[in-house]
Amino acid sequence: MDTLTTNSPMHVHLSDHMLLIDAETVISGPTRRPTYVLIWSTTDRTFSFSSASGKLLFEGKAALVAPDVERQLKTVDSNIFSLNIEPGHAAYHSLSQLTYNHGLCPLKIDQLKEFSIELRRHLKDENNKKIEETTQHIMSPLLPKHAQFRQRDERIDRLLPLLDHPTPPELSSLAQTLHLSKDRLSHLFSAEIGMPIRSYILWRRYRRAILALQSGEKLSTVAHQVGFYDQAQMSRTFQNLFGFSPSTLKQPEFIHISGI
Repeated sequence: MDTLTTNSPMHVHLSDHMLLIDAETVISGPTRRPTYVLIWSTTDRTFSFSSASGKLLFEGKAALVAPDVERQLKTVDSNIFSLNIEPGHAAYHSLSQLTYNHGLCPLKIDQLKEFSIELRRHLKDENNKKIEETTQHIMSPLLPKHAQFRQRDERIDRLLPLLDHPTPPELSSLAQTLHLSKDRLSHLFSAEIGMPIRSYILWRRYRRAILALQSGEKLSTVAHQVGFYDQAQMSRTFQNLFGFSPSTLKQPEFIHISGI
């Protein structure tokens, strides 16, 4: 059963290791995903997060949500931006220094709201380059000065494109390509990216599915195209990650998707 309610279509923009959502009225089911989420209201209204049982976790106008925090979003006539920074993004590790082991951290709305009009204009124009530049301007003042955008091991940069293939090479083959043992590669990947390599592959499959589902293909066809065993495997945790079922993405009255 879908648990997403909207008054107008959400605009979802995908770029490399980043997901940006522009939405108005949203009431979602419980969701949990491996991203840092900068979320802020572009109006004077607040939004709230609650637990799966309904306990209020946060109410305000701006917050940073740590990875894997389960929450339900409720925003009524309070247009919000939700900037998801994914494993593999240059700012992913730096954002961890802002959460200090807390799942939800309040932020000052003035740090984010000033970019809203500019960001919405770039979304309307689907200007990927300007969206990337604006999101960097949004994050830079928030990040610790000594951290900023972390330089990644170049071996991992060589590896990431291979993992986006529907059937990526086995771990042993990847390790051999980089002249590493499997254990050393697993440790290096988790340290550099922030999650195990198999979890990263699964997350990237769901990202590809987001775009593919708006192509008009059947769920079973999309599942096969992006590398899942079958439709059931794709659907099983989709609701947990995004708060709605994959079939919702086939309905333009709910979601408009742009980007790579």
